[in-house]
Amino acid sequence: MQSAENQSEIKLTGDEFHHASKVMRHRTGDKIYFTNGQGSIFLAEIIAGSSNSFTLSLLNEFKYENRFKRIHLCLPLLKNQDRFEFAIEKSVELGITSFICFVSERTVSRSKKIERWNKIAFAAMKQSLRSYAPQFQFYESVELISKLEGEKIILEQKANKNLNEIRLNPDINYYFILGPEGGFSENELKLFNENESYSLTTNRLRTETAAVFCASIISSKILSR
Repeated sequence: MQSAENQSEIKLTGDEFHHASKVMRHRTGDKIYFTNGQGSIFLAEIIAGSSNSFTLSLLNEFKYENRFKRIHLCLPLLKNQDRFEFAIEKSVELGITSFICFVSERTVSRSKKIERWNKIAFAAMKQSLRSYAPQFQFYESVELISKLEGEKIILEQKANKNLNEIRLNPDINYYFILGPEGGFSENELKLFNENESYSLTTNRLRTETAAVFCASIISSKILSR
């Protein structure tokens, strides 16, 4: 798809055209919404079509602030890739735009598939009509995350404070760090102080479930302020 910036008409081709025509079954005359992943959502009308493209007439542009720009969800690599990708997909749908994928001492899988994660995240962004494309970083250890500037929030089942109690400062970067399948090692936990530990529930959750639960709480807090 061409850039919509400073244009009145754009061409929809490739995968975007296939999705619009074959999956969504759009036809000439339909009005559709789409995002550029850079803060804008556009309303457009399909004014012409061919076997491999649509021509869109732009009707309106809606610009949005990224209210999640200081929220970073830190996900440990999981042995089951489907579960890892589920965590990414649903977190994006809930508004998360920054992911730090990391290896811990007890990580089983070390498969780094940023291109694949980007594809899943981009599809989730379009499906949920989010206006900002998610970004990914990869860290080789928990220690590297502990050195980042901002508030580090360790999500631990046995923590004394519940994540619902947290108050988010819009001027501070927050790193929400999910534990790996085998849990954090003692050495890793020593990198953070006790005040940085929060629980989601008293029950034991799979990492991917905890990620979506965490994203849901964060989204609720940000959108209600």
